[in-house]
Amino acid sequence: MFSKPKLPMYILLINIHSTQNAGDLALLEVTLRLLKKVFTQAKFVISANWPEESVLHGEEVHVVASPWYLVGAGKNRKPRWQAILALLLWFYARFAAMLPFLERNLLIPRSWRELISAYRQADLVVAVPGNQLFSQGHYGWPLPLLVMAVDFAHIFHKPLYVLPQSIGPFKRWWEKSLVRSAYGKARLIFLRDWVSMQIAETIGLPKEKVQYAPDPAFDYPPANAEEAKIFLQSRGFKPGEPSLGASLIARMPSVLDQDKISRYYEVVARVLARFSTQHNLSIFLFNQVCGPSVQEDDRIGTEIVFEKIRAKTEKVQIIEEVLSPSMLKACYGCMDLFLASRLHAGIFSLGMFVPTLFIGYLHKTAGVLEALGLNDWMVELDDLDEGELSEKLELAWQERKERAIFLRNLLPDLLLEITKIGELIIRDYLQWS
Repeated sequence: MFSKPKLPMYILLINIHSTQNAGDLALLEVTLRLLKKVFTQAKFVISANWPEESVLHGEEVHVVASPWYLVGAGKNRKPRWQAILALLLWFYARFAAMLPFLERNLLIPRSWRELISAYRQADLVVAVPGNQLFSQGHYGWPLPLLVMAVDFAHIFHKPLYVLPQSIGPFKRWWEKSLVRSAYGKARLIFLRDWVSMQIAETIGLPKEKVQYAPDPAFDYPPANAEEAKIFLQSRGFKPGEPSLGASLIARMPSVLDQDKISRYYEVVARVLARFSTQHNLSIFLFNQVCGPSVQEDDRIGTEIVFEKIRAKTEKVQIIEEVLSPSMLKACYGCMDLFLASRLHAGIFSLGMFVPTLFIGYLHKTAGVLEALGLNDWMVELDDLDEGELSEKLELAWQERKERAIFLRNLLPDLLLEITKIGELIIRDYLQWS
């Protein structure tokens, strides 16, 4: 008699960065909803880079610290000490996989034992959507820490599923080798953009495991539209009058060229101030990311651009409140046009059928838009040209009605593809088990 395949009781989610990034939080919530739909009885454990964030803690999930957190990557500990601790943690995981009693050894830090216990108990491991694996910092650090979270799944012989991500860019041969080794052993790998699909082929990820799927944030539900409108009215929004929303990005010195960021702030401020005057529209600046570190906090860059615009026009407001992802998405839906520097700010606005112009960095924005057939709805931050930004913004404004109709026709197919992800995972898992 054949035994019935076992449905998972425990699912471990890895590579969650911070709930202060509205895109990260939305992706985590969408991931939980997607998995709960197909694994109805499962319990969830979250391995987070910032495990103390209160939003993570609820009745339905348990939170443990990620390798990134355990070695002090978020505490400005010097990279060499991070590397030493990472090596010790990796060896501990290897030995604990063979000798389970090490999880009860009180000489080992409790947080380390909790993480290892989470991997041991998990029936499957899921890497959440996003853009975690790319070159950054000095000598590629902390990429090995993020890969370590994936490698632990293999150490404990757990099936790994990678939800829609961008991978790369990579600067060094060993980075490509590291990602190939970690993701190559996954059961299924979903990538959300064409550039990542090409990188996957270049670095040698198994073709039969890799497939395209849209970013799940397209399926993230907005807050009540009327509540969003009331909130915006308290900040100067007037229904019926033209308005443009915008998200800016932080300096992120470990990722972006600082001279180019300074130019970006200047160019965006000049273009938006001029655009507001030409079309007599109001500008609303939103903060998509509010931490967890100063380097990632968009509020600093938003304030810089706000002051530059306000020097030329009074028709600009900065939304200083830290809004939930659902409220941000609903507010973006009240705009006539959106300028998005953060990818998920743009995905939120597209999901509300708002014509959007993106300012892309790394390759993830270009890759996501290319997959949607929206190549022309973007300018590159690295080569930001004031004339090009003005022209594309003007074209988006003139075509805003046609673009809104296009988005209404596009979105249903994307949402259908997203719902298939869970079905593919459970089908594969039942075959594996």
